[in-house]
Amino acid sequence: MSKESFNLYIFYNHNMKRSKPFFKKSGFIGVFLFLSAHILAQTAIEPNGNGTETNPYQIETLSHLYWLSNSNTIWDKHFIQTADISASSTEFWDDGKGFSPIGDSAVPFSGTYNGSGHIIDGLSINRQLESEVGLFGNIGGNGARIENLGVINVDIEGKTKTGALAGIIGNVDVEKCYTTGRVTDSAFAGGLVGINNNGKIKDCYSTVNVVTVTGVAGGLAGVNSGAVIHSYSTGRVSGMSDVGGIIGKRKDTTRVYNCFWDVENSGVKISNGGTGLTTAQMQGNTIYLRNNWDFVFEETNGKEDIWARHDAINNGYPLFAWQSPFPVKENLPSIVGEGNVSVNEIPAAIDISGDTIHGKTTDPLKYEDKGNYTITWVYEGNGKFINTQKQEVVVKEKMSSTEISDINVFIYPNPLGDHLNIEMRRKGIKRLIIADNFGDIKIEKKNLENKEVIDVSSLKTGIYTLKLETATDSFSKKLFKK
Repeated sequence: MSKESFNLYIFYNHNMKRSKPFFKKSGFIGVFLFLSAHILAQTAIEPNGNGTETNPYQIETLSHLYWLSNSNTIWDKHFIQTADISASSTEFWDDGKGFSPIGDSAVPFSGTYNGSGHIIDGLSINRQLESEVGLFGNIGGNGARIENLGVINVDIEGKTKTGALAGIIGNVDVEKCYTTGRVTDSAFAGGLVGINNNGKIKDCYSTVNVVTVTGVAGGLAGVNSGAVIHSYSTGRVSGMSDVGGIIGKRKDTTRVYNCFWDVENSGVKISNGGTGLTTAQMQGNTIYLRNNWDFVFEETNGKEDIWARHDAINNGYPLFAWQSPFPVKENLPSIVGEGNVSVNEIPAAIDISGDTIHGKTTDPLKYEDKGNYTITWVYEGNGKFINTQKQEVVVKEKMSSTEISDINVFIYPNPLGDHLNIEMRRKGIKRLIIADNFGDIKIEKKNLENKEVIDVSSLKTGIYTLKLETATDSFSKKLFKK
């Protein structure tokens, strides 16, 4: 298979920032429900397994991860993650401090954690007065290993020694891991790890934006005295001293081989190790192949097939083969409707070979009862990898409706030009929606007068549904944009 024919498609937004929700005082019931959800989110549940190498603890849910973070007596055991984990609720844990890191200076994590190609999404930590902060706080000990794990959309803040994956690692192997999001501390911050103390980081990448208030910052590691091999970073890096695209500060034992960072996106032209490249160079194959990176489309640099890359994937930067099949849409849109709601569009993904794969599901594709539902789509690749994606279905109670012509509403022109004129003689318009045939909302406006001119120049040629809601009724009509 040629490099050019390896056509894969995926979108990632590595610079996405999670907005902080806020809550208004809405009475005792609302507060009670919120507190109940808050408490349930922190339930510790022991997973299956016994922590041995042949029967590791199986981390499948956030409750399992919470159990691990609070069980320092088993931090020398073996763990395997068996599903993607949403950790967005950690933002509210521990009075706003968020997730408690696994491992500390008193009891480092000295076991193994195999992500087995899964992610932890939306981890939040806000521990400005604490050191050694990350998913793992402190990892140390011969034999300790973290591999095949994605920690994405993090929002992490510590005092010092802070990283998305780990605050500090020592005598540890970290392989085939990646991180995205934001990391902030006062000193020694890194997109992957805060400090690498004689550990080995191999085949990893980070797009984390790293900020230190007064100290050292690195795109991959704040301070490095170990080995970093075949890895890269692209996130923005800023600090007061020793700021580097890959490594912020190095010690004499630092060994950095065939590593790169994006000079343009990082805003940093120097690094204590690694080679700075332009964005265009980072988004090509040549540099990596010349430096012995093992890609799926070649065998000269190895046959493990660790990396994949194409212009339309991951903004053109390399990513792991285990991340395939690659969904065509990073986030599937929610399907919202009234009464009977059917799922008419089957999502697709692209296999590591470049073939298109359509999602499969055992969940219903038609819903009649009011409520919120989740469909799990499964992409089974031609290789050894399987990926999943979730889609929300929202069924609203069907509102009473009346034909447009019966209530003296005038809509013109139809077919549409660049503007739609609406005149309603008796009532104001509480909400206006124009949706396409897939139910995706293209135009939405609220609290309009009974006479409006709507700009529809952004609509493409096709058939649309116009919905008008008043305080008491709902009206609909088909429109055609020429």
